[in-house]
Amino acid sequence: MWKAYLKVIKKKAPHAIHLLDRFHIVAKINKAIDEVRANEHRQLVKDGYEPVLRKTRWCLRKRKENLTEQ
Repeated sequence: MWKAYLKVIKKKAPHAIHLLDRFHIVAKINKAIDEVRANEHRQLVKDGYEPVLRKTRWCLRKRKENLTEQ
């Protein structure tokens, strides 16, 4: 998934099949969610809103059935 890595594979082994594993896919998704959440939080604070997204990182990552009222 790293561009340099994919480029070398394409050059050195053009007929190779590139497979993505669950660990790296989930890691990419989690990183993207964190970046979006952090940017939205900064924008809300900048616009003068209450920082409602503070400490919501794990809440957004949990499965719906594992969420609690807290």
